[in-house]
Amino acid sequence: MRIPKMFAHARGYFCVRTTDPDGKRRDHILGYDKKQAGLAYKQFVSDLCQKPEKPKQPRSIVSVSIDEIVVRYLESIRGMYKYRSFGDYEQAGRVLCRRYGSLSVSGFNIVCFQNLIMDMINKKWALRTINVRIGFIKKFFKYALDCELITAERYFQIKSVERIRSNDPRVKPERVVPPVEVDVVQRTLPYFSPMIIDMVTVQLHTGMRAGELCRLNWGEVDRSGSIWMYRPKKHKTASKGKKRAVPLGPVCQAVLERYLKYTDEYVFNPQNIEWRTSVTLEARTTNHKTCYDMFRYTREIRRGVESAIQSGAITEDERWTSHQLRHRAGTDARAKFGIDAAQLLLGHSDVKTTERYAIPDESKMIAFAKTMG
Repeated sequence: MRIPKMFAHARGYFCVRTTDPDGKRRDHILGYDKKQAGLAYKQFVSDLCQKPEKPKQPRSIVSVSIDEIVVRYLESIRGMYKYRSFGDYEQAGRVLCRRYGSLSVSGFNIVCFQNLIMDMINKKWALRTINVRIGFIKKFFKYALDCELITAERYFQIKSVERIRSNDPRVKPERVVPPVEVDVVQRTLPYFSPMIIDMVTVQLHTGMRAGELCRLNWGEVDRSGSIWMYRPKKHKTASKGKKRAVPLGPVCQAVLERYLKYTDEYVFNPQNIEWRTSVTLEARTTNHKTCYDMFRYTREIRRGVESAIQSGAITEDERWTSHQLRHRAGTDARAKFGIDAAQLLLGHSDVKTTERYAIPDESKMIAFAKTMG
């Protein structure tokens, strides 16, 4: 009898591949952790050698492991989320499988969940990171309920586990990202290339996400009115059926008019020769796509800010990122027009998210106190 070998699957887990009597191949998932998978492989070989005369029957539905449920769920949502969002689901799956991967999905209970939460707390993870992982782990068991692998009672027990409160002394408090000051941005602009300067200006005045800015193209911009409207088809909440509209005012229009001749491609195309400032930049952009991606845009911001700090234009405490431009736009919109306007500008579904981006303006409260005494 030929003993099958354990191998690392392209999806990141270890498994053994066997052939059923009818000729159909079948993968037996052993887990993500190599040491744990090795132990499971030894047990698999031992079981196979003890009963060579009987082909291995498919496992009962109640004995499906958590490893397999995580893999099934990740495969079912692959392609539904952006790369970074899908990576968050994978990280949550690794947290779950690292400790309980070999456990039957029906054997996972509240005590197991509390042990996982303590593991994350002991690793000194931030509050929001832990709570996001908790929410994703619950989704794995919601999928198991849909597949009738656990009872509704067990699922609702797992769902009842509360997230970590913000005043819990065991975890690091959530870091508040402040809006960047406009004066700091103006002092940093000379250290960017001309196209990055235009992109920073547009993001500062619109508060759009970096991905929306990079994918800006004329086919999605309505220029019929005095205020242009950018309606991207691809954005963060598009999978939830939400629509996004970004107003482009006079300042943004003055910047974008210089790119009107590029009507058949993305507005901010790094391959356009007239926007390159040096031979090095030209060589660096030759093989790039026809638009910036979010990672390259943030990297260019980081390089320019670092150069500004080294030359003394700004201080180390004034270091900023592209995401703080979005916070600046949201804060200004809230101060002038209220929280509802800031929510629409930033494209948030929940006003609680907007409250994290747009800092309240205390000047109105102070003015009220001066008036009322």
